[in-house]
Amino acid sequence: MPLNISKITGAGVSEVSSIAFTLQDKNLYRSRLLAQAVENARQQAAVVANAGGRTLGNLLSASFSSVNYMERSMPRMMLNKMAVGADAASTEIEARNISVSVNVQTCFALQ
Repeated sequence: MPLNISKITGAGVSEVSSIAFTLQDKNLYRSRLLAQAVENARQQAAVVANAGGRTLGNLLSASFSSVNYMERSMPRMMLNKMAVGADAASTEIEARNISVSVNVQTCFALQ
């Protein structure tokens, strides 16, 4: 959904210094990505186990070192460039993509 700067300034805001795009529920995405990362690791480990003539056993351990959120912001300088020569009534800013990544280390038993 585009953000219309004119609506913000029309509500009495006299200056916008930056706009940040963030995740509303980081824990939800964190949980989903961790589960998906472990499932991806299981699938890859099964391929390796099968190639070696074995089958994949139970997950013995798993750990993760980080969950990275690359949130986006639009600093004042960029906002000023957008506003120059633009009609204030139609200054809209589209949301930017936010990247989230996880790294999971897993250890599976072989059978």
